[in-house]
Amino acid sequence: MTKISRLQLNDAELQSLHHEFWQALAALRTVKDVEALLAGFLTHTEIKMFAKRLAAAKMLLRDASYAEIRQTLKLTDTPIARINNLLNENKRFKALVAKSIL
Repeated sequence: MTKISRLQLNDAELQSLHHEFWQALAALRTVKDVEALLAGFLTHTEIKMFAKRLAAAKMLLRDASYAEIRQTLKLTDTPIARINNLLNENKRFKALVAKSIL
């Protein structure tokens, strides 16, 4: 399980770090660059979790059932439902996932 330092940053510091993280990702131009950066910072498990969640979102947009997603990706209903809720409640998230299917 991923562990976070017990030494907390204040909200402004954390917001600044998040902004720098998003900027770093946005600046990358190729799949190889994204892979190199994320593989350097994320564990194999974190990458696998993200990839499975993205795949679940794509499957939900293609009208796959929870049972099909469970069987294919070995996910429980909890992350599938959370992703489904995001797709239904967040139009930008849904559009970005739909764009990634192309």
